[in-house]
Amino acid sequence: MLKIDKQRRYIQLFFLAVSVALFGLLIAGVLPIAHAYCPNAAVCFGCLNLGQSIGNWIFPAAIIGGLALLLHTLFNGRKFCGYACPFGTIQELIFSLNKRSGKRQCKNAMPHSVHNYLKWLKYVVLLATAFLAWQGLGYIYMKFCPVMSLAHIQNIRIAGLLSLGVITIAGFFIERFWCNYLCPYAALMNIAQWIGKILHLPRQKVWWSKDCCVDCMLCDDYCPMRIKVQKSEKVTDADCIYCHRCELCCPVLTKQKRELQGKKK
Repeated sequence: MLKIDKQRRYIQLFFLAVSVALFGLLIAGVLPIAHAYCPNAAVCFGCLNLGQSIGNWIFPAAIIGGLALLLHTLFNGRKFCGYACPFGTIQELIFSLNKRSGKRQCKNAMPHSVHNYLKWLKYVVLLATAFLAWQGLGYIYMKFCPVMSLAHIQNIRIAGLLSLGVITIAGFFIERFWCNYLCPYAALMNIAQWIGKILHLPRQKVWWSKDCCVDCMLCDDYCPMRIKVQKSEKVTDADCIYCHRCELCCPVLTKQKRELQGKKK
């Protein structure tokens, strides 16, 4: 389990380094608009506008890449969020700055009753983004888009500052605030998983054995996506990002791991 966590950290840091390099080139004006590299480009600009960018292969490639990632999500869930998304990694880093982030009570900062309502906000954002793109008004969302705000920070406006401020401050107290409640691409990936479920496509899931459960509820409390992990042996919730935090915090699995390592020695 610890090996899985270390591997995830290395992968996260790799993609974060690549993203920082891209942001640096965007800020310097060497590369074009940030959404040319964003998997959510198909939603923000709308596929109907693809014909306007035929001369520039980068933007169509971003759309194709975003659709390919959705295809990957059908079978592997939201691993992109847990491993490759730079905003996911940045959110984890921001939350780790909170001295109480490792404590159980801090994990419960957002009550489940409130979370269950707020998690639908990302679908509202997705619908609003798609509607604005369809109407040729995608620039309205882009004013608030955190990707655009960071990539073109030298020209940031009040809307961008407000968006980044909310995500940063809320993310300090609530783990993965953007992923849970506002990210339109996260909503799109969830919809892809629901379609896969309707089509009975097999999807990889995190699973555990109820035989080893001691009802400590740590798996529920430490899940960054606030999923009720304990209620079933397989995590079927579309919001799962495959961070394996539920396994890493489990006292029984940790004890079994230590015993196994002791026997090997």
